[in-house]
Amino acid sequence: VKATQLPIASDRQSWQRTLSWNGARLAVAGACVGALLGVAGILSLSGGVVIQQAGTDFSGKAALPPTRELVEGKKKGLRHKKGLCPRHERKKCPLSRKQKCPDWGIIAPNAYERMQLDAVAKLEDAVGYQAGGLYFERGTLQGMDVAIVTCGLGMINAGAATQTMIELYNPGKMLVYGIAGAISDSVSFADVVVPGEWVNTGLYVWTRAGYDAKTDELPLEGIDYQRAPPAVEFKFDHYATNPGTGTFYVQPSEEMAETPEETGKFVKAMYLKVDPKLLKAAQNVAASSDFTLPKCLPENATQCLDPPPVLKVQPDRRGSAANFFSDNAEW
Repeated sequence: VKATQLPIASDRQSWQRTLSWNGARLAVAGACVGALLGVAGILSLSGGVVIQQAGTDFSGKAALPPTRELVEGKKKGLRHKKGLCPRHERKKCPLSRKQKCPDWGIIAPNAYERMQLDAVAKLEDAVGYQAGGLYFERGTLQGMDVAIVTCGLGMINAGAATQTMIELYNPGKMLVYGIAGAISDSVSFADVVVPGEWVNTGLYVWTRAGYDAKTDELPLEGIDYQRAPPAVEFKFDHYATNPGTGTFYVQPSEEMAETPEETGKFVKAMYLKVDPKLLKAAQNVAASSDFTLPKCLPENATQCLDPPPVLKVQPDRRGSAANFFSDNAEW
């Protein structure tokens, strides 16, 4: 979603609601598309999150056994009653919901964006479970069996929520939605974009003042960091005359691939491809004449965007995710 000048400056919050609402509507109307939005929209801190010890309800009374007991197979009756489907039970998960795990795991970046999903479709027959400061709910969302959680600001929170979701519910597909930014003029305000690859631009090395890539090595080069492609060096325009800022290299991510025989093993990857089946499903949604994104504010039909927002599935484009958000064109 391109962060351009808002059409009506005095109504910024309403337009922000429209952005989140469009993303939430997309998550429901074309559920597979939201999974491709990655973590680019995780920009804001969750509001109103109550941190609890696993095993208590919101009144503080003992209600649920600790997560470890549920995951390791103890107190199975209560575990199944709470809708949990631990990852280690791969072949069969004896739940009341048609004896299977959720179709979708949905992660909302913050409470503000979670409310937009609630405004589009209510989670029905929900049962909840508290673990690691997160409150998970499993229920039915427009006929889909889903588990939902609000994760909080940043990629660490997103990763922790994703891993906990997988361990507790083992959903068939994962979905993260939210507001993002863009640097491409091909993207208009409130558009929803599905790229073919993602890159973590938050993993980089910032070099010392006066750094020269032709003669200087990076700190810990060959151990943790590298100059060789696909690592990319960035410089400010003024660097030739004012090298005090140094430069910085965006680094490939390390995907851990440990085994008992090879501890510490990892694979480096700069560009992470989206799931091809989900990408195809997103293309089908975009091509459907039945799917459109609203161009006007839900509460005020006279305030509309021109051009109207559209869903853009772009397999040849890349999305970026990081722990910072830049509103500065020079960067």
